[in-house]
Amino acid sequence: MYGGVTFNAQWSLAGYTILYNADGGTISGTGYTTAYNVQSTITLPSAQKTGYSFGGWVADGSGNWGTDTYVAGNVSAGKLGNVTLKAVWSGITYYISFDGNHSTDGSMLIQPMTYGKSAKLNTNTYTRTGYSFLGWSATQPPLHIWTAQPCRICPPPPAPS
Repeated sequence: MYGGVTFNAQWSLAGYTILYNADGGTISGTGYTTAYNVQSTITLPSAQKTGYSFGGWVADGSGNWGTDTYVAGNVSAGKLGNVTLKAVWSGITYYISFDGNHSTDGSMLIQPMTYGKSAKLNTNTYTRTGYSFLGWSATQPPLHIWTAQPCRICPPPPAPS
């Protein structure tokens, strides 16, 4: 060629995908994938799971996401690469109170229990003259009687009336 010629680089914006792993929960307002590019401001959805608090999304280390935890909401432009974001869950703590149900003596402290985790119920300290203790029930009449064996709160107990 004669004379000076300048060649200009041509670029095509690369596209990436975020795959959401709700880990047993559900995602609100979106599907389980999001398409984005380096110029995108990404809006991460929130998620729900019975008995648990949503703590955000943890990245699998792909692209430049690292293994950080991201809360629902906007992530600034500049992210690169296909990535899987997994929901972070914390079991909700419930507080179990014990009613002596016409007991003649004794008292019991409130017992915290975390949703989805097994734990022994506190040992009964109530007494009722002329009766033998069978266990605990969350309903009247009793539909199920719990003993001091490990139990799980799934679903949460009914609200007191």
